[in-house]
Amino acid sequence: PLCAELLYNLHYKIQQATQELSVASYRRSVASAAVTREEERVSSEASCLGVNDRRAEALQAVIGLLEGLRDGSRGPEDIGALRSEFGEEYESLGVDRIVPKF
Repeated sequence: PLCAELLYNLHYKIQQATQELSVASYRRSVASAAVTREEERVSSEASCLGVNDRRAEALQAVIGLLEGLRDGSRGPEDIGALRSEFGEEYESLGVDRIVPKF
């Protein structure tokens, strides 16, 4: 009788601990998923900032080229160099529409 009661209590405590472990594991899984989503969001934002920085750099170069063409310190050969350096950004900024044709 005493042994049976101790075994029952022990079994009950083990079940209770197992349930608590299961709940904690679920909560950890939910938190881990939330962290992963947040990391993905931050990574996406960082990528957008990098693209914006690159576009800003390209735009500054275009502005510098236009100013140089205007004051004579830069020539038509600099347009090709700018196109080579910035490639995709050059195209997306529509530089060919901005820079006078030579």
